[in-house]
Amino acid sequence: MHSTSAQVEELIRALDIGGIEVFYPSHTKAQTQHLLDLANELGVTATASSDYHGPTHKTFSRFGAYQTYDLGEPAVPPRP
Repeated sequence: MHSTSAQVEELIRALDIGGIEVFYPSHTKAQTQHLLDLANELGVTATASSDYHGPTHKTFSRFGAYQTYDLGEPAVPPRP
């Protein structure tokens, strides 16, 4: 695991969270799978974000532009 990935995972494990943003436009299939596995292991919700910044933005120009890679579907965490 890349050191930055290890640091992110360490932080995720240390926090009391309800979900992990698994599905995101810039995540690769491997990153998505890793985060999905981590969400399942920790018993938290696998969420998604297109990080929409408007139709003219170079990277985030489409709402819902993330890939699921047929690994699963995002969910919304329950309200506290």
